[in-house]
Amino acid sequence: MKYDQSHIDQIKKCPHWRIRIHPNTYEEEQIPSLGRCWDIMERRRLLLRGWDYPHVDNNDVGRDNGPNWIASGSDWGAHNEYWRFYQSGQFIHYLQLYESSRPDFRAEAVKQADRLHSDGIDPRDIQGSVNIVWLLHTLTEVFAFVNGLVSEDIYSEQVIFDIKLVNISNFILTTGPDRAWWQLFRCTQNELEKTWTYPTEQLQSEYLRCAMNSIVWFLERFGWVEPNIEQLERDQYKLIRREL
Repeated sequence: MKYDQSHIDQIKKCPHWRIRIHPNTYEEEQIPSLGRCWDIMERRRLLLRGWDYPHVDNNDVGRDNGPNWIASGSDWGAHNEYWRFYQSGQFIHYLQLYESSRPDFRAEAVKQADRLHSDGIDPRDIQGSVNIVWLLHTLTEVFAFVNGLVSEDIYSEQVIFDIKLVNISNFILTTGPDRAWWQLFRCTQNELEKTWTYPTEQLQSEYLRCAMNSIVWFLERFGWVEPNIEQLERDQYKLIRREL
């Protein structure tokens, strides 16, 4: 399919990630051609858990070329996304929160909140949920992907990550049925946004730690101020090693 503005607008209406990556200095044609942009994207997209990050449509109609950018996306099942990659090295990604793709996602979250009942929170006010492990997977993929871009000599000095989680007021943290989870943590803000700046050398040597910084930041904004870092790191290494 063709990923036009209506597709982008539909994602923006949903709970979603807005991920923006760019170098600290602007050079319009840091990457000399659109063909080179596609080569980089094909080589550096990740396939760690059965779906590529970012997703590159296999059909020509699902790929777009602008004056100084390339773009693609997905509207298949629970995978709803759109991205652009500019010759300047800027990467922008709109990614619907996977958990919100099911028609019953709010009812399931209310059910979870009722099980995790906490004083002062009415389960009927809960609007959805964010799975802790899926949050970890997404943010780890972002940093691993950008680490690959750094290897392409696109970013010479620093890389800026501007990451936003949108439309998540009254969403709670959840986890899978294989884990014990007894605490109710709720986000009271509709948007959570944070900017991180890292030297390229640090990303190349510590991209997993940089990713963990962002993971912990978002978890804390839901109210989990002392997350289990050791367990999160185990989950992160399983993803990178494709042991899911």
